[in-house]
Amino acid sequence: VWNSPSLAIMTAHLQILFLACRATASTATSVVNERHKGTLLSIALTKLNSADYADGVALASAYRYITNFTFWLPLMIALSLALGGGVVPAFGLWIIGVLVTLLSCYSGVQISATSKDSQQANQRALSKPLFTLCGLPLIFPLGGFIALMTWIAHPFGALDLAIFGFDSPLGGASHFLAWKGWTLIFVAIYAVCIVDTRRRAISSLERARLL
Repeated sequence: VWNSPSLAIMTAHLQILFLACRATASTATSVVNERHKGTLLSIALTKLNSADYADGVALASAYRYITNFTFWLPLMIALSLALGGGVVPAFGLWIIGVLVTLLSCYSGVQISATSKDSQQANQRALSKPLFTLCGLPLIFPLGGFIALMTWIAHPFGALDLAIFGFDSPLGGASHFLAWKGWTLIFVAIYAVCIVDTRRRAISSLERARLL
């Protein structure tokens, strides 16, 4: 159990929110900038297809953020151990951060492909992660307390389970519902979300205005 749970969870949530906003913004102007420079048509006429372009932009940006985030992993583990939380919360934060970064980078590509200009792309790149991470939890009480999967599918919910969950599902229903291992379900859910967002980004690129 964390000695300072409120501070720990707030810091972890802010890290995920920061990653989501920065990662989305890093790719949100990729297509509109190419269109503004007049090079989007040239790219479309080469052998580089929409899937290659989406993967190239998203993964290149994600690599930078994931590398920087991983650099701080030993410190996160040390802090988690110092606070009595063990290594699970630190690795949970890292895994969630990596998945959120990948999803956000592909989401940024989709935003860019469907935006008229850089201003609109930047506005959407800020509002979308803010709504997803901060807005959706406001409606969780309508069903989230009953439908556990609703919480697990959200990065903050998965993170809370990784930090405050029990180490074992044994010991009754209450222990099982607060099992730290539920975070692994989030990995599966977000893997599907990343694949779907990549597909939608590619589809948006194929329909994007070239000039």
